[in-house]
Amino acid sequence: PPGAAPPGEPIDSVAGATLLPEVTSYLEEHRIREELEEMINGLRSNGSSGAASLVGPAADALAAPRRAFRTTAEVRSAFIDFFADKAAHSRWPSSPVVPHDDPTLLFINAGMNQFKPLFVGQAAPGSALAKLKRATNSQKCIRAGGKHNDLEDVGMDTYHHTFFEMLGNWSFGDYFKEEAIDWAWELLTQVYGLPPDRFYATYFEGDEGLGLAPDEEARQLWLRYLPEERVLPGNAKDNFWEMGDVGPCGPCSELHYDRIGGRDAAHLVNMDDPDVLEVWNLVFMQFNREVGGLLRPLPAKSVDTGMGFERLVSILQDVRSNYDTDVFAPIFAEIEAVTGAPPYGGALAADASAVLPGTAVGRDTAYRVVADHIRTLSTAIADGALPSNEGRGYVLRRILRRAVRYGRQMLGAEEGFFTKLVPAAVGPLSAAFPELAEQQGHVQAVIADEEAAFSSMLSRGIKEFNSRAEAIKQTGGGGFDGASAFFLYDSMGFPLDLTELMAREAGLAVDVSGFQAAMEEQKARSAAAAAASKGDGALLTLGPEQTARLADEGVAFTDDSFKFDLGADAGATVRAIYGAGGFVDAAEAGGGETLGVVLDRSSFFSQAGGQVPDVGSLVEAGGGATFRVSSVQSFGGYVLHVGSLESGSLSAGDSVACNVDGERRRRISKSHTLTHAINLALHQVLGEGVSQKGSLVDDSKARFDFSHGKAMSAAECERVEALVRTMVAEALPVHIQTVPLDKALAINNLRAVFGERYPDPVRVVSIGPEVPALLAAPESDEWEQYSIELCGGTHIPSTSDFGSFALVEESAVAKGVRRVVGVAGELAAEAEAAGAALQSRLPPPTGAAA
Repeated sequence: PPGAAPPGEPIDSVAGATLLPEVTSYLEEHRIREELEEMINGLRSNGSSGAASLVGPAADALAAPRRAFRTTAEVRSAFIDFFADKAAHSRWPSSPVVPHDDPTLLFINAGMNQFKPLFVGQAAPGSALAKLKRATNSQKCIRAGGKHNDLEDVGMDTYHHTFFEMLGNWSFGDYFKEEAIDWAWELLTQVYGLPPDRFYATYFEGDEGLGLAPDEEARQLWLRYLPEERVLPGNAKDNFWEMGDVGPCGPCSELHYDRIGGRDAAHLVNMDDPDVLEVWNLVFMQFNREVGGLLRPLPAKSVDTGMGFERLVSILQDVRSNYDTDVFAPIFAEIEAVTGAPPYGGALAADASAVLPGTAVGRDTAYRVVADHIRTLSTAIADGALPSNEGRGYVLRRILRRAVRYGRQMLGAEEGFFTKLVPAAVGPLSAAFPELAEQQGHVQAVIADEEAAFSSMLSRGIKEFNSRAEAIKQTGGGGFDGASAFFLYDSMGFPLDLTELMAREAGLAVDVSGFQAAMEEQKARSAAAAAASKGDGALLTLGPEQTARLADEGVAFTDDSFKFDLGADAGATVRAIYGAGGFVDAAEAGGGETLGVVLDRSSFFSQAGGQVPDVGSLVEAGGGATFRVSSVQSFGGYVLHVGSLESGSLSAGDSVACNVDGERRRRISKSHTLTHAINLALHQVLGEGVSQKGSLVDDSKARFDFSHGKAMSAAECERVEALVRTMVAEALPVHIQTVPLDKALAINNLRAVFGERYPDPVRVVSIGPEVPALLAAPESDEWEQYSIELCGGTHIPSTSDFGSFALVEESAVAKGVRRVVGVAGELAAEAEAAGAALQSRLPPPTGAAA
């Protein structure tokens, strides 16, 4: 080409071309500069013959012009547009990173999480999810805490993150391997324009011990695009994906990319080489693993793919680190501006002991930690999570404190610096995830409060550490005991690595095994407490294996439509009996065992939407058996009645009557309708910034959590109470109707819980106007004075059934979240009487008549 250097001259002597200093340094350091120059000059001399070693479409793709993807937005939209427009995939939104409907997860950690009900056959019938055949999106993910935990690795390298995006496309019983492989190759080489000769594909090599044959189908499909030496076998660890010990599973193919190129890098695939990266994983779900390890082919095969967005951006922007992309550049710039620290330089530590204040390694590690963690905190808080002392809240608190500690120690940042970074984290993400911009003020308020609290605690923690370290030295000890390290972690918010760093500076070694033992003890206590809080409902769970078995045996989903009418025919047939040891054909009274009974239909309400489950009994038609129901849980479409057999025997196929505790149900229904009335009153008093954050509806109260930045005043509480009492006096009818989801969402003033997946059609609960009137004029301003919500709970017919109402509590749950508790009927009257008695004991106001 014009301006090209003749063979033998340096490649950076080409007119108008300059190698960046870091690139030149890298080539020299790895002793490949000379080889690279020789290769490029050779290609110049031989024209385009370098493409001759490629096969079929690969050579065509190499010759095609490469499109420049300059921004993260372009990379993201190109992926989604390709699958939506070319391959007819539904543009499915990212779920919140807080898994509102999956208690097995702390955070959403993979693109497939929200589709798990589809893969295990538990999607709610009639829901939009159940109708999906193809989908694509970019999913917000967090890996911190639990099985998938990258927290302590973040900052130590250039590719671990606690928050990241996962690009994915899915097929649910629709297309399979051929289409998935063809589209992956087309997107990467023709849309993104990446050189085909940089790619390596892996396929499952088979495993005789597991009774699995090699995935020869995938291998042959890849050989249409790649030469044989770049289609590599992989073992079960790398190339066979399983959801768990039982459930859907199958072989997978990974696409790996060589950043350097012009060489045979096959031996570096799956070897953690920073320049040979796994780009995309294509999982082919074609089996179901059953108890005992047996693999049974799935009747409907599916595809689940995942590609790390930040990694793809680094490849397309031609940089060696995720942190060198424009994903992180705006945040790094803001860190530099806020802290006054020198700019980021990309230095890496050989190990954690080298990460010290006043060093380039310490500075750059802190840049990576702070930038990653502000993205995680901003996203999680915007999606409804809050720092706290348990569960995911505790994980978030640890992440925030780790970031603040690194910023303060390594960057010299002042208190409050972390809060100032929120706009820089939210800005680049808000186009794809607009909910982040909407919640930015709330996010900053929560982080500011947490940051201030930790800054105070950090000073106390350092004092506590110094005191304990000095005592150890005085007794001649050389080690900082695990119990003390855990105390600092649990009570002072000190990450273990901070304790280790301070211990090294004091000449002490931390007993890490003792720390881990204390951690495991605490986890066991927490698990026991969580199980106890759920009662009998926590003892039995229908997982993928159990629901798959029920489906295989022809057991239809439980018809629980009768739960909304206590007077409905409650006759049912036992379809399955489940105990701690698995399914049984029959059970006898007297054993004291907790059992679960699956019926063909049920009038019991299973726990959902904050409403506690019904209790009651199942009575065998002949009167020979009574099963006491203490909890009811739903798993997919199967309703499990949990309790114990009090008398007689019960077998699959028996006919039973469902006897729900009707009086308790009516009190629960009253409480549920009461939460709707309270929600409306809070919006009218506090404004549209109020959004529901949780609720508990039982037979004694209505507890409602909502977003609000400060405590309610006494006057505001009185206004809320007065508004609800007005609704009682007006005796407003409660109308319920099932309507198409899109029509329901069009109704003005409709309330829905953020992050909740609603079925289609959906139940609309309106206090006042009839639902047909709402649908006839959905945009009417008139509806703003009424409570209108999407709800699957039980309700009373009229607000007059409340009898009376009292607001008995207003308190804080977390930063930015308040809680009110209301009671109705006799409990409200008792509360009013107690309040009057207390008022009478108070002295009269100053100046009042005696």
